[in-house]
Amino acid sequence: HMLAALTGEKRSFAPAAYVCDVFDSYSARYEESLVGNLQYNVPEKLRLLVDETSGQTSFTQVLDLGCGTGLCGSRFRSIACTMHGVDLSANMLAIAREKNIYDLIFEADIVSYLMSSDAKVYDLILAADVLTYVGDLNTLFTLVNRAARAEAFFYFSVEKLFTDSEGMILRKSGRFAHSASYVSSIAKKTNWRIVAAEEVNLRKERDDWIRGTLFAMTKKQAT
Repeated sequence: HMLAALTGEKRSFAPAAYVCDVFDSYSARYEESLVGNLQYNVPEKLRLLVDETSGQTSFTQVLDLGCGTGLCGSRFRSIACTMHGVDLSANMLAIAREKNIYDLIFEADIVSYLMSSDAKVYDLILAADVLTYVGDLNTLFTLVNRAARAEAFFYFSVEKLFTDSEGMILRKSGRFAHSASYVSSIAKKTNWRIVAAEEVNLRKERDDWIRGTLFAMTKKQAT
């Protein structure tokens, strides 16, 4: 995957084995590095965006995709009656379990998990710093929609691609970036309506900020 990133090879997603290896090896220092050194605060920003745009103070069933150690889930536990977490990394999930944030935790690839059930059960779905490992968003958005109740919300972050010429690219970092127009086009195809889009600093990288966009979407009513 990193060879593809460095040579400019076209890819539509990061392989599950790559993502799992990265985060299993990173788990012990993950929070200290990401929050302490890289000044990452996307979960707090997503929570503020939910409070400002959803019109709701609580949710019946929340799904945290790519939940990791529970950084995002911990910000939403107080407004979730039930919360599920999904992640590939066993080591990251071991840390999340110790925090007792989630009612259920699933060790799985997020696409595989979403494909495993046809139940429309979630009214809030979160993906903080997860779509950076998913290039082509069409399948993911379709499956998230299938798992969502009527008028459910989907909040997520992407690394910002400043040109619309390609829609999404695999950067030399091994992470994907997406343009706003690309996200908008996929959302329209997969029955989502964008409620808000906010450009933010995601985290530091070599003393520079990685710019990103937070999106708030709601599931369209069936016609």
